[in-house]
Amino acid sequence: MKLIIPIAALALLFTFTLCKKDSASSPTVVAANNSSINHNITQGAWKVIEFTEDETNKTDHYFGYEFRFNNNGTVDAFSLTNTISGNWSTKTDSGYLKLDLKFSNSTFFKELNEDWQVITQTATKIKLLDVSGNDGKASYLTFERL
Repeated sequence: MKLIIPIAALALLFTFTLCKKDSASSPTVVAANNSSINHNITQGAWKVIEFTEDETNKTDHYFGYEFRFNNNGTVDAFSLTNTISGNWSTKTDSGYLKLDLKFSNSTFFKELNEDWQVITQTATKIKLLDVSGNDGKASYLTFERL
């Protein structure tokens, strides 16, 4: 009996140690620098594989669009029948790497106009986060290389 109580306490402690917060409420930000994202994003074409705004999935707004981020800070989103142009830049703000997007001409693309915090980036995928200052709700945008 004396042995059961310490084992139970250890198991309980171990269980709480292994618990992990939901990534939607507290994403882990991977360190990156401007030059690495600037290089990656200008290499080839990208598509949106996730756009969630205030817990509403709006990925389908960008279905069929191919994004090209140009070295001169412009970005073009092409579909079979349409081209939407904008600007992009990167910066470090409060210790976070951010990707700033500015589109015009389209309601759906104006939804992307934010200074997105870079959560993760690889040569083939860039995951971004924006937390609204008004209500604290999170929006996620993920690009994947074609």
